[in-house]
Amino acid sequence: MENKIMKIKLIISIFLIAGFCFSSCSDILDKSPDGRIDLEQIFKDNDRVAALLNQCYSFLPNKSINYTGWSNYPTVCSDEAWGYVGDEYLAGYYGNTVTSTNHPFINSYGSQAESNMIDYWRRYFSQIRICTQFINGIDNATVDEPRNRKRWKAEAYVLRAYYLSELVKWYGSIPLNNMELYELTHDYSTAVRNSVWEVAEAIEADCRAAINGASDIEFPYRNRFVPTQTSGTTGEELRVNKAVAWTLMAKMYLFAASDLYNKGVPEDVRRERWKKAYEINKEAVSALEANDFKLFTEHTIDAYNDFGKAAAFYQINASYDAPTVDKETIWQNNRRSPSSWSLNSIPGLPGTSMYVAFWPSQELVDAFEVVEYDPAGNITKAVPLLNLRDPYLDGETGHLNPNLNPEAISLGYKETDPYEVKRDPRLYATILRNGDKISWNSTNDITVESYVGGEHSIVFVSGNAKNSKTGYYSRKFWRPGVSDNNRMSDPAWKYFRLAEVKLNLAEAAIEYAIAKGGDLNLQKEGAAQIDDIRKRVGMPSLPTAVVADKDEMRLRLRNERRIEFAFEEHRFFDVRRWTDADGDLSATDKFMSAMEITESGGTYKYKRVHVNKKENGPTRAGGWQNKYLLLPIDREDVIRMRNATGVEWQNPGWN
Repeated sequence: MENKIMKIKLIISIFLIAGFCFSSCSDILDKSPDGRIDLEQIFKDNDRVAALLNQCYSFLPNKSINYTGWSNYPTVCSDEAWGYVGDEYLAGYYGNTVTSTNHPFINSYGSQAESNMIDYWRRYFSQIRICTQFINGIDNATVDEPRNRKRWKAEAYVLRAYYLSELVKWYGSIPLNNMELYELTHDYSTAVRNSVWEVAEAIEADCRAAINGASDIEFPYRNRFVPTQTSGTTGEELRVNKAVAWTLMAKMYLFAASDLYNKGVPEDVRRERWKKAYEINKEAVSALEANDFKLFTEHTIDAYNDFGKAAAFYQINASYDAPTVDKETIWQNNRRSPSSWSLNSIPGLPGTSMYVAFWPSQELVDAFEVVEYDPAGNITKAVPLLNLRDPYLDGETGHLNPNLNPEAISLGYKETDPYEVKRDPRLYATILRNGDKISWNSTNDITVESYVGGEHSIVFVSGNAKNSKTGYYSRKFWRPGVSDNNRMSDPAWKYFRLAEVKLNLAEAAIEYAIAKGGDLNLQKEGAAQIDDIRKRVGMPSLPTAVVADKDEMRLRLRNERRIEFAFEEHRFFDVRRWTDADGDLSATDKFMSAMEITESGGTYKYKRVHVNKKENGPTRAGGWQNKYLLLPIDREDVIRMRNATGVEWQNPGWN
């Protein structure tokens, strides 16, 4: 096999490595070989070996608002937000006209600068192959520093696992044949798409090889770097580590045990899968916490004081801190745009002409709990606003008639003045509503006027790219004090943070309890992880009666994920993996509502309407049908593999 590897010619472009991978690199991530070089030459030279590892990092997705139109496609293609439909690809998604060759997640970019955000199927398999070449060749390669050999190999293992995980998230079951380096003449007639569970096992094997193959000194749990508050970065924060390995394999077992990937699997097998997901997520949380990862609970920046109980939650998302301060972030990108999130928040900011790329939905606002404070300023009670089992009474035809929780009404919530009652503090750190204030230019507060005719008025004209279509704007990731003259760079995008791993464990514990027909100890364990997340913002623990009800625990866990990870590219995948393979997303993504506010003499009237005031039929014609559970596979590869195997390779519903 090794002789075959050495015969394979590899073209490594300086532009590909330096341009696509890092805006600023350090140490190992700053090497690149020249021209056309074969693998044998590469593995004989330390710098070229380093450059090949650098190539393994190419095409890590930038995420954030680096999709077309300064938008975040997983956010606007979920029930979290409405996006600007002047974007032709998004308009096609909403209009149900996208195809396997014309899809926003596949070919929305025409510029090379962002081409690592498209064509995931080919690019990630290409990266898997490069990682495999590196893994197979590094043991006998020329490496100047002995400990680098172990670290570099561990990094390649984790990167290969990451690309596998991304393919699963987007496409479902995938072939694992790229874990072997076949010649071009290889017979693919027996190739198959391996189950998601089998891919999770392959990911675990790679991650454990990385964890066990090097000491904590050779392959650390945490990267050390000094952050800059400009768009420049050190490059070191992008390197994978042992914490990434633990997080990745645990997360993918959670996915692999979920409904979408288990059609026809017997109940006893499902139960064992949830047991495995629970055990490995528990192992991951223990390993991370034992190595000083912890939730960020005390804010350190005075500019965030106004967020009160949510100040630390806000800082972990909006700031960019050294790992000695931020011990929650596990892995983050090193790409930082200048004020993109801030300038995309509300229209009409002085000195700017940026349009707003997405607007939070009323459904997301409804997810935040109603709370009650005591005289000392502590939250003593918190209840969901809606009946989580059946949130909208008109759910089959729209989302205009909320099924209000009687307990929320007893705490003072009323539809005639929905903003009067206090809500989960994370609401104010995530979404801008009419009357909220934002800090602009350090000295000025701007009051949001999203009422009809206000400075930031809701509009119902599809061509308007600035004003909200929902009556809301995003606040999360906003840098207080930013302005046209002080364009602070956005925070680095966090691929993983400890809060996710803890909620992954909570979900696995709850689902394992459900699979067993109920297990109070597991339910309590899941509740403890959820309570840790809630405690950060002063929210009370889940009530004992809720913890004792396994089905209610599932609902509360899912709502907690929705709140904690808003706009962080979780909801898009969560609602899919929670759906049966034969189901669809009509309950969540078919309708989207807005809050139309009218003002007269200082008095406001509130009315729920569908986005664009659409009165008949779905708000979105597309994006919720069964085929949207997974992306279409590259058309050329589908034809090639269909011809080779005689089996249909395309995902359901796509041609």
